[in-house]
Amino acid sequence: MDTGAVGSNEGWMADALPDAADPGLSGSEVWTAYRDQFATYSHGATANRVRYQVTRIVSLTAAAAVTVCAGLSAPPWVTASLGALIVVLEGLQQLFQWHENWIAYRQAAETMRQHAIDFVSGVAPYDSTDSNDRLSRLALLRRDVALRESGGWGGRMRSAGSAGDPGAP
Repeated sequence: MDTGAVGSNEGWMADALPDAADPGLSGSEVWTAYRDQFATYSHGATANRVRYQVTRIVSLTAAAAVTVCAGLSAPPWVTASLGALIVVLEGLQQLFQWHENWIAYRQAAETMRQHAIDFVSGVAPYDSTDSNDRLSRLALLRRDVALRESGGWGGRMRSAGSAGDPGAP
């Protein structure tokens, strides 16, 4: 039974978009491409979140273990290995930018989700009675999100690549 509370219905904030009731809209190439792009961003956000969180947990655990190993007078190679693991994990995070990508992909997916809800509901800017107009507006948004995200991703990767270069801006 739906109580009306936020999150009480099964589809609320699920990793999917609502379906357009009109088969002409839901079966269109624009809607299909839109759903595919949303799925790509949503999956990318989840994958980057998991990578980031696992890396942070392992890194924090290794850092705590270094202190314990030093206190227990563990063999130097054990303590050094833990320190090296931390350096590698932090280097991977810097190189692949999992945290930043998680946030950027989630923002893109959530922007698309909100517009999909507006599109399916027929609210502005998708309130036209002309299906082609509604689909054109959705296609423009899809393109804008893709361009914004690809530009942002390129900037993050350039930044990550130059982080170790002392001559980089």
